[in-house]
Amino acid sequence: MDVCAQRDDGTFDLTPLGALLRSDHPSSVSAWTLHWGGSSWMAWANLIHCIRTGQGTRELIVGTPGFVHLDRNPEAAAIFNQAMVQLTRLAALEVVKAYDFGGKNVMDVGGGYGELLAQVLIAHPTATGVLFDMAHAISKAREAFAERGLGARCEFVSGDFFESVPAGADVYMLKSVIHDWPDDRAVTILQACRRAMLPGAKLLLVERMMPDRLAASAQSESIARSDLHMLVALGAQERTPTEFEVLLRAAGLATLRVIETGGDYQIIEAGLVGQS
Repeated sequence: MDVCAQRDDGTFDLTPLGALLRSDHPSSVSAWTLHWGGSSWMAWANLIHCIRTGQGTRELIVGTPGFVHLDRNPEAAAIFNQAMVQLTRLAALEVVKAYDFGGKNVMDVGGGYGELLAQVLIAHPTATGVLFDMAHAISKAREAFAERGLGARCEFVSGDFFESVPAGADVYMLKSVIHDWPDDRAVTILQACRRAMLPGAKLLLVERMMPDRLAASAQSESIARSDLHMLVALGAQERTPTEFEVLLRAAGLATLRVIETGGDYQIIEAGLVGQS
């Protein structure tokens, strides 16, 4: 697997690939690996159940749906949130180059430790931010922003995006949030954002979009694996552009444009119905 290399004396060194498993590597994927080797590994043991029923395994394994269990398990919350940082880091630079956040107040809804929002603020010095997520993420995020000298440019708000989202932002950004939820719950999240949006505000969905038809290609294989994992873990799915449009319309929002980032993710920009 090219993770280790054996020395002449029989001992082993980490290869450049293996070094990514170190928690102190600048491009570490250690938490992402622990996440896949822990809760995700257990979820996939129930693959046949998920295929037969269409249900995810989160509630079966931890006793609660979604991510509620993370508020009760600090160790699991730390691994999960750091794993999301490591995953987001791979796409963040492409996203911030693809959209003009300059001078805007940007709310990262369900943003975890706020890696994407931090990159937005670094790339756009005139932007300000609001990080909105559950309590288990916010305290650590505040420390991380302070360490990067970004604390004064960002507010940190804990809450439940199924209930309400703070009002007043210019841009509401949700990265890899909607793919975590079945349609009815996804619409509830989008409706909460729509209620918070003032005229002229935009909503950005940063997601990997399922093509209308899968092909025999590495890209299709990758999105199909992610789609299956969303089913197994959460009873959710990846979606096509048309499926996203249906969700947005049900929430009182309209797709304005789809922006390619040059990587695996696309940005769907949406606004209030009737807003250009």
